[in-house]
Amino acid sequence: KLGTTPVIFLTNPGEEEVAAMALERGAYDYLIKDPKQNYLMLLPGTVEKVLARRKTEEALRETETRCKDLLDTVLDLYLCISEECAVLLVNRAGATKLGYTISELVGASLAKLIHPSDSDKCKDLLLLAAAKPDETHRAEVRFVRKDGGVLPVVAELRAQPQRGKQIPVTRILARDVQVPVLDKPKSRS
Repeated sequence: KLGTTPVIFLTNPGEEEVAAMALERGAYDYLIKDPKQNYLMLLPGTVEKVLARRKTEEALRETETRCKDLLDTVLDLYLCISEECAVLLVNRAGATKLGYTISELVGASLAKLIHPSDSDKCKDLLLLAAAKPDETHRAEVRFVRKDGGVLPVVAELRAQPQRGKQIPVTRILARDVQVPVLDKPKSRS
C-alpha cells in the first residue's frame, strides 16, 4: 500500500498489468512511456488531475468528519437503514438510548430494534417512505432496548435515493417521548 503522497506510475508498453497493480495499491494514475517521450507532454495535465482529485478527497474527508461530529451532537436517535433494513449508521445518542455500542448496531436488523407490536406499522412506514421519497413520514413507534426495555419515540422517516440503486436508504430521526421537558421556572407570587 502506498503512503499519502499521490503517485503517478510510469510503465513501459506491454506492462499495463504492473500499472494496474500500482493502481490497486493506491497509485492515482499511470502513464505509458514511449521512445519519443510523448508521455512527458501528458505529465503536467496528469499531475493537475491527480492534485485536483487529492484536493477533492481531502475536502470529502473533512466534510465527513464535520457531519459525524454534528451527528454526534444530536440528542435524538438517528439511524440510516439499508434497503435490506440493516442499520448502516447510528449516532452516539441513538446507540446509548438503545443500550448498545455503535459497532453492535451497525449491520443489525432494524426488526431486532422495533417492538414486535409495531413491526407492521414500521414496515408500512418504510414502504411509504420508499414510495414517496420527497416526503417526511411520521409515526409513533416503540424501540426495544438491549436490556428488553421499551423506548417510545416519535419517528420521522425519509427515503434518500442512492445513485445507481433502485431502492433508497431510509433515514430515521426519532425523538424519545419519555425525555422530560426542562423544568419550567416557578412563578413568584
